[in-house]
Amino acid sequence: MPEKLSPYMSYGEKLISLFARLMFSGQSHSLTQLSKMLHCSKQTVLRLVNDIRKSYGVDIEESMQGNKRYYRLKKAEVDTSCHKSYRNGDECSQDVQSLFRAFIRQRAF
Repeated sequence: MPEKLSPYMSYGEKLISLFARLMFSGQSHSLTQLSKMLHCSKQTVLRLVNDIRKSYGVDIEESMQGNKRYYRLKKAEVDTSCHKSYRNGDECSQDVQSLFRAFIRQRAF
């Protein structure tokens, strides 16, 4: 078996890093970019994407541009009335943090 590209980063850390990158960037990322960012093989990135899709029910869009495969998190419909109430970034940040904690707790057991 080939040696790991990043022996110090666990599968879970890579999973969270990928999920956070897709969630917060709002951009498409190529398979090559993601494998370099995570210091792992393209096959591992594909496994991570599939695990996120299956385990967490997240809709990750996959597209091809030329011979490159790109991934991005599909945007959910946003209630604009709720969005307008966030004038202060701290309130929004706290809501995101509490949602993320609830998400982690749900998956921990």
